[in-house]
This record gives sequence, C-alpha cells and structure tokens, in this order.
Amino acid sequence: MHPPSIDRVTSRQDKGAVRRPAGFSLLEMMMVVTVILIIASIATRFYRTTVLRAREAVLADHLIEAVSSQQSVFSDRAEG
Repeated sequence: MHPPSIDRVTSRQDKGAVRRPAGFSLLEMMMVVTVILIIASIATRFYRTTVLRAREAVLADHLIEAVSSQQSVFSDRAEG
C-alpha cells in the first residue's frame, strides 16, 4: 500500500477546515449603521434647506398678493 499523496492530505485538511458561519459580524453591522447615519444626516440637511426655501417662496407670494390688494383698495378709494 502506498502512503497518501500530498494532494490527498491537503484536500482532507481543506474539507475539515472550520467554516465561518453565515451572517454578518458586529463590525460589519456597525459599519453599515455608520454609513446609513451619515447618509441620513446629509439627506436631513438637504430636506430642511428645501423646506425652508419653499416656505420663503410661499411667504414672498403672500407678500406680493398683500401689496397688490392694498394697491387696488387704495386706488378704488381714490377714485370714489
């Protein structure tokens, strides 16, 4: 009987190697959460800026309407 070849010995060792369980490690999960928090903070900043600009635009429209209403009231009183 011949002694086992090197290829057979290494292949047996590879088969018996301890496999890493499926899933994520704590470090991987922490990195994902950190990336999500960074993206959320950037998105929140842009959202607040957009809401502020929209409110300013509505206020500007209301101010223009108020000025035009006053002008029409004063011009009606001047004619009457």
